[in-house]
Amino acid sequence: MDTMMRRRLLVSLVPLLMVVMVAAAFDISISPLAFGVRRGAPKEYRDWRGPWGATPFLLGSAAAIHLGNTNSCIAAYDFRLGSHEYYQLCMPSWVAVTDNGTILSGEAAMIHATVSPGKAISGFTRLLDQKLTDDVVKSEMKLSPPYKFSERAGRVAIQFNHPSRRGEVIEFSPVDLAVVLVSELKHRAEAHLGRELSAAVIVVPRHLNYNGRHDVVNGGRHDAGFHRGAKAIDRQIAAAAAYHHHTEQGDSKAILVLRVGGRTSDATVFKFIDGEARYVTAQDDIYLGGK
Repeated sequence: MDTMMRRRLLVSLVPLLMVVMVAAAFDISISPLAFGVRRGAPKEYRDWRGPWGATPFLLGSAAAIHLGNTNSCIAAYDFRLGSHEYYQLCMPSWVAVTDNGTILSGEAAMIHATVSPGKAISGFTRLLDQKLTDDVVKSEMKLSPPYKFSERAGRVAIQFNHPSRRGEVIEFSPVDLAVVLVSELKHRAEAHLGRELSAAVIVVPRHLNYNGRHDVVNGGRHDAGFHRGAKAIDRQIAAAAAYHHHTEQGDSKAILVLRVGGRTSDATVFKFIDGEARYVTAQDDIYLGGK
C-alpha cells in the first residue's frame, strides 16, 4: 500500500516538476507580478521571495517608509488588539554632525545647519547610487555646497570637516545618511506604538538599480534594525498602488500618476489590463518640486 501511494505521489509531482524546469530554463516567473512591475523586468524585481523585491508585506505587518529629499515619513496601520488606527510620522530629511561627533537627524539636524552649515546636509537621496562623474553630482557641485564630494567604492560620498581634528574629514555615503533617517523614523514610530517594528517597505527614487536597492535594503535590515526584513519599491509605483487601492479600475484604463515632492517630481503612466497594472513609461525631474 505504501509503495503504491509513493508511486501515485511521484506521478502527480512529475507535471509540476516539468513546469518548474521549463520556467527555470526560460527564466519565466511562476509567481504573480508585483504591482507595477512590467513583464520582462529583471528577475530580482519579479521574485516575491527576494528581500529587495517589489512585493509588499501583508497589510499591517510592516511599516512604510518614504525617503524624500525634503521630508521623510513612516506610516502604517496599527493592528493591535482593539486598534485599527493609521499613523504617520514625518521629519525633515536632514543629517548633521556636532562638534563632539554626535550624529543628528530631523529637526535637530536642520537647526544645527543654521549654526554649522558645513556639517549638515539635506536632499541627498538624489545622490543614492550615483557616481562622482554623473550629471546629478556635477549639478550638486555647481551649487557650491558647504561640504565636499569624494568617491567610495565607485560611488559618490559626502565629506564633512572633522569636528575636533583639524584637516581631517568624516565621510558618509548617501546610503549611510539614508539609514540614519530610517533608524530615526523607526525609533519614533516604536515610541508612538510602544512596541518593536521588525519589517518595512522603503520607498526609493526611481533611478536606483538593483545594486542601489540592495544597499538600501541591507541598510534597513542590518543597520536600522528591521531584522524580519525590508523591501524597496519605486516612488511612482507606490503612488500608483495607493491610487489603485482606493479606486475601481476598468479594463484598458490608462492613468497618469504625478508625484510632486519638495525638491523632485515624477510622472508615470500605468495601464490596467484585467485588473493588473502595467507600467508604460515614466519621467522625472530631480530639481523640480514644491519647495
